[in-house]
Amino acid sequence: SLVARELAPNYRVLCASPAYLERHGEPRTPAELAGHRLIAIGDQRRTDWKFDGGDTAPVRVDAAFLTNDGGAAQQLALAGSGIALKSIWDVGDDLAAGRLLRVLPNHAMAAAPLHAVYPHQRNLAPRVRLFVGYLKEKLQEAWHW
Repeated sequence: SLVARELAPNYRVLCASPAYLERHGEPRTPAELAGHRLIAIGDQRRTDWKFDGGDTAPVRVDAAFLTNDGGAAQQLALAGSGIALKSIWDVGDDLAAGRLLRVLPNHAMAAAPLHAVYPHQRNLAPRVRLFVGYLKEKLQEAWHW
């Protein structure tokens, strides 16, 4: 059997460039996203975004831009093309630097947490245990968003 040890939390946030928000305004509720240019990652232009917390109904997204490349979605957001839903790990530095701004900051979506997966053994090699501990420590130090 395998062991999956969570190394760091992960969630997705809505973000856009300051220029986009100046031109198009900032949505105040998830329902207002329908009036914005949305950047979706995946293979379907129409999808539902379900935010954590349960107090918000899923939002039907009809993306203005669709890509299967997370980096391209981030570049589109940075260029002022629309609002993207991205992992905090991907956009955290851009948010901290002001290149991107959080949109609907009280609304986020869970994403797959970062895990280390390794064989479960009673006699796990010490180097594996040390390496996983090292990764967890470094990721927690990097977690500043």
